[in-house]
Amino acid sequence: MKTIKTTLLLLAALPLAAHAGTGWNTNDGGALQFLDPANWNEGDVNGVFPAGWTPAAALNLRFTNDWTGSFSFLGSIAKDTTFYGRKENDSGAQNRTITLEGDLLVQPSASAGKLVFDATVGFDLGGETRSFLCYAPSTADKFRVSGPIANGNLVLGGNGAGMTLVGNASVGGDVLVGENSSLVVNWATSTAAVRRTEDLELHRATFSVSAYQRNNTFETGTLRVSGEDAAGVSLVTIAHNNYVGTLRADSLEIADGGTLAVMANDLGAATDAAATTRLMFVEAPALAGDAGAAGTPGVAVLPGVVVGTAANALPTGTINNSENYNGLFLATYDAERGVRRLSDDEIAFGVSATEAVNLVVTNGAPLSLTGDADVNSLQLWAKHYRHAVPEISGDGTLTVKSGMVLMTVPKNGANLNVSVDFGTVLGRFFSVGPFGEQAKILKPVHGTGGLVFSKGMATSFDTTVQPSSSARGFAVSTAADYTGDTYVQCVVEVGSNDFLPHGTRSGDTIVNGCLSFGSIAVNGLFGTGAVRGTALTVGEDGSDGDFSGLVATTLNKAGAGTQRLSGTATGTLNANAGTLLVDGALTGSANVADGGAIGGDGEISGGLTFSDGGLLAVAIADGAAPCLDVAGAVTGPVAVSVSAEERVRDDFAACVLRSGSALPVTFRSATKGYKLELRDGDTELWLIKIPVTLLIVVK
Repeated sequence: MKTIKTTLLLLAALPLAAHAGTGWNTNDGGALQFLDPANWNEGDVNGVFPAGWTPAAALNLRFTNDWTGSFSFLGSIAKDTTFYGRKENDSGAQNRTITLEGDLLVQPSASAGKLVFDATVGFDLGGETRSFLCYAPSTADKFRVSGPIANGNLVLGGNGAGMTLVGNASVGGDVLVGENSSLVVNWATSTAAVRRTEDLELHRATFSVSAYQRNNTFETGTLRVSGEDAAGVSLVTIAHNNYVGTLRADSLEIADGGTLAVMANDLGAATDAAATTRLMFVEAPALAGDAGAAGTPGVAVLPGVVVGTAANALPTGTINNSENYNGLFLATYDAERGVRRLSDDEIAFGVSATEAVNLVVTNGAPLSLTGDADVNSLQLWAKHYRHAVPEISGDGTLTVKSGMVLMTVPKNGANLNVSVDFGTVLGRFFSVGPFGEQAKILKPVHGTGGLVFSKGMATSFDTTVQPSSSARGFAVSTAADYTGDTYVQCVVEVGSNDFLPHGTRSGDTIVNGCLSFGSIAVNGLFGTGAVRGTALTVGEDGSDGDFSGLVATTLNKAGAGTQRLSGTATGTLNANAGTLLVDGALTGSANVADGGAIGGDGEISGGLTFSDGGLLAVAIADGAAPCLDVAGAVTGPVAVSVSAEERVRDDFAACVLRSGSALPVTFRSATKGYKLELRDGDTELWLIKIPVTLLIVVK
């Protein structure tokens, strides 16, 4: 699955090749032969439906033989296009196989229709990982597949691709469902269990199964929920349609930054009566907290999992007066019933001196602690957005043994006004609520396992890069002493420089949502989201970092490590220590202090200023070196420091710094064996290897 994930991340902005004068050449609807050269420009059956393709009616494409190639749909998919397998004389149905040599790309001008692959058409992925990519205004149910997908792994990606597996259709390999994408399995033709995929990974995505006209069991390999490089929550929905709908996976793996929301009516009912849904695992998932007996307030919970009813799904933005979210709760697991919501007997409305309970604090009954207490889990719970603020307060410390804190936030917020200790487990804060009201953390957080902040659903506002009124998740106004990595998977506003780990407190910060602040410091900065504030210091403990999101702040590089920025930065960058690599775009300016270094192959729109002792860092790899492009003025004495992963050939020469105007600064090589040379009207600085001369003395 790591290979699949890498493939998906590289497809964020896939460029299109020019297809002018090539591809499908008719806009006729109805039944047409896919393999007929007359339907293709120059007789080349290449699978390209060009930008000018606008079929007048629904199109039925018939395959009278197997075919090997790939697809690009660049025109209008305003109507359904259906693919059929036929006999060679087109006299009847016959199974046909499409062997994909590349990915299937959809980037149409209109997309109201679907691409429908009949049960007579199967896919062979050629033993590779193939992607079904959709860049379209409307992507739900874009691919409807009734035949098998075999011999390879599948990625659903783009800006959100929807695939439905109909009947007994299945994928013979692993599947990764990318951000905002969905995979739907809507029915099977028998009551026997049908394996629909091997390992299934959700990357801020949705997987839905539905029984239909019979009891259905859908099986997958390991169900994985990623969280390292995607903000938000992945969603599994199960519908029973008055039958028994079961999803059974081999096992469950939730990454540290991931959260799984399971939405299903009658989930984990006590009996297999009609109208029941189940989420089962062959290998039972590990529970967290003290292992009290089922049916008691001390029962252990599923870490990283929240459950709700399909009728009360988590709101994905501002909700109206008629909506509520009382269906959302924490979950547990048992071998007979699978994943299920904690029952009324498995929660308590106060702490216990004899056991760690699953504590629920409601909006109508704020709780004040008079000393330290242990609980399995904590939920600040409000039924409706108009209800009073749920709040727990006190001077003691509340130890949450499972790490699970769920905050359902009404109109005026929810307050965690007591110190929380997660011990050695990962602390998971999850909030949901309307109107941008915040879950407030008002007192210190302790522990050594790190923290996760999550909010909302798979396709909600979790990746919003601005803490607007409709997107606010958490407000933190306290210092803390916890250690471990921190995952910001929603909008988190931090009001204290001493909350996030930095300096002597170990742990990096991974931002895939939006981190908002005044002036703070962190160790390594990772993620794909946004950081916004007055000033951010990174790398205090010498950690490396790699951030590809938006930097809307002054960023100060401290410590001995290397921080890479491959997204967009709009403030000022200061390389005060270690190395700052600009591999993206900086719209402001950059400064390099004595003891600091800057490098990369990105673009700086403003100026670049070096203090005496500041370095231009050049890393040679595979015989090439990056070139930093500066539109503004480059000032100060520049020393170039060279590093190489392997021996550099004697004829090596590369431009390492380019400016929009002549470079008036003084340059020197800080690494033996290299010289510097100004070229192209003194606008380019070149690094040149000095050849090694071998002198042989013969006596």
